[in-house]
Amino acid sequence: MSISHTRGRLRVDFDSEKLSIRHWPGDAISIPWSEVEFVCPTPTMVRTEDGWKQRTYGLAIESTFKTTLETHGHLWLEVVLRDRRPLLARTTGWAGFWLRRHVSPLLDASDRPQPDQSVISLDLYRRSLSGSLDELMDFLSASSRFDLVCHFD
Repeated sequence: MSISHTRGRLRVDFDSEKLSIRHWPGDAISIPWSEVEFVCPTPTMVRTEDGWKQRTYGLAIESTFKTTLETHGHLWLEVVLRDRRPLLARTTGWAGFWLRRHVSPLLDASDRPQPDQSVISLDLYRRSLSGSLDELMDFLSASSRFDLVCHFD
């Protein structure tokens, strides 16, 4: 089983062995799930009997606040790599150029960039998926674990 997301010049394929990112005109960047530490979907999602729903944490604003998932079908997926160095070493040409611009090092507790762990952020849209959002979330939960990435911008 595999699920694809195609939007503009970017194609992302999720299958049981790897995540593949292809930004045209470059070659595919293959990231085996064994190289992924965790994924962070935003908004946070939780599995219910009715499928995957965004977690609201019981906040009072939940009835008036609408996320981009609700309004535009937008899911922001951050993929945290255990070590970016092997991936950067094996990715060349246009794909390597794209990857170097889109992989960001994680920071340690003293705000120093980590030499290995990093994150790739992907904007996914429900209407651009080859399957349903529930299928994608089921697939991600089976292939990796969910965790949190904090941003201090």
